[in-house]
Amino acid sequence: MKIFYIADITGKVGVWAVKKTIADIKRIYQPHVIIAHANMTTGTGGLGKQHASYLRKMGIDCIVGGDCIFQKKDLVENISQMPFVLRPVNLPSQSPGRGFRLFNTKAGVPIGIVSLLGRVGHYRLLADNPFTAVQTLFSTISKETPYIIVDFSSTATAEKQTMAFFLAGRVSAVIGSGTGAATADCQIIDATAQGDSSASDNSMSNHTILSTDTVCAAHRLTGYITDAGRTGSFDSVGGYAPAGKIREYCTGLFEYPQETWQRVCVQGLVLALDNTGSTRAIERIAIEVPSTSEIGK
Repeated sequence: MKIFYIADITGKVGVWAVKKTIADIKRIYQPHVIIAHANMTTGTGGLGKQHASYLRKMGIDCIVGGDCIFQKKDLVENISQMPFVLRPVNLPSQSPGRGFRLFNTKAGVPIGIVSLLGRVGHYRLLADNPFTAVQTLFSTISKETPYIIVDFSSTATAEKQTMAFFLAGRVSAVIGSGTGAATADCQIIDATAQGDSSASDNSMSNHTILSTDTVCAAHRLTGYITDAGRTGSFDSVGGYAPAGKIREYCTGLFEYPQETWQRVCVQGLVLALDNTGSTRAIERIAIEVPSTSEIGK
């Protein structure tokens, strides 16, 4: 099975980039499932109902979010009727929507997708402990499918790396999100020793890591990257114009973020999974989108 993951779609620039590349992504990579992170898609944060529906019509199978997922009222009011949108599973049970779901490929093969929120650096939403929350899902999902993808949104590298080792051998991949800055640490983690990736002795000696931009594997493995990056303007500060952020840091005065169209690109990952749910290859993707007369409209 092949999974294409589109990193944090930031603003209308990011949506435009997806629109311009989605046909080529489908043709070149031929993914069975397309997942997109859309925590900062509408305005300066959150995901609006209209953008969620538009991304769905483009062919994105599952949309995941982070601490801004409830920032737009129209999505909050409609998320229960939009099963392709996942909010973090470790939010309170009273929160609308769902945090994980089984999606079927066109061939009818189910894949479990989980949205998870870290507790370091996020202040818009207070989430439950992601480590204890995610454990309860495995017995449910594993009965239905060996393919399990976890999107873990956190601003802390250590929290995401720890989660990767915690889940190694139990999920197909842990994809880090939340910073909007791509990392160069694509890994495949082998947690077959002792059959337990959460060993109580806190030792990492039972894990073997293979790390390059494109990684191929030969054992039961979990794919991982600390952050898949963002989709939108590359020459920017988190997807927004640098000039305003410079003034803000120099003066201490808040400036409303302004979108920029400098070096628009789609960042993300391609994952290849075998029939046991193991990641056999993981590759970082960066597709630059040429400027056209549509930019800025």
